[in-house]
Amino acid sequence: MTLSSNQPLNTNQLPVSLDVTPEDKEFQSILLLYLRRVANAVNTKESGLFLLQENASFEQWYQIGNPGQNRNGYRITADLVMLNGGNIPVGTTNIVLSSSTQPLNITGYLYPVQGFGGAIDTGGLSYFLNDPDIYVRYQNSTNTIIIQNNSGNALTWCVWVQEYLKN
Repeated sequence: MTLSSNQPLNTNQLPVSLDVTPEDKEFQSILLLYLRRVANAVNTKESGLFLLQENASFEQWYQIGNPGQNRNGYRITADLVMLNGGNIPVGTTNIVLSSSTQPLNITGYLYPVQGFGGAIDTGGLSYFLNDPDIYVRYQNSTNTIIIQNNSGNALTWCVWVQEYLKN
């Protein structure tokens, strides 16, 4: 996957036309740059460059009763250990998203689509989230991520990805 430090250029600012004549001495380099930008934008969307903050709708989901109208699907990624301020202990841990957390609190949340992630405990054992030993839930009315750690050890790494419909 090709990445650029100029994300807006990759995701939503590609020109819809290319006004260059083949006689222009820079024609070859302009065309090459244009094709690279198109490839970067497609690769970014299709290969899964998902930023911590939602900045665009990357998926379209059907709407019940109206198949001609789609809903926007969004994704957030959360480093739960960082949000917790340290290792996640055994038991239940609640993390409230706010306007100062990363990711920010979610506004307009409607329906969950999927949630997944991974974790490592202090013993070095790896887990996939929503394993019977570790599962994560999200309560949209309070913007709270609820982590249930039944692994027997504190989690030193825990990243959770949530996809949801918003409109």
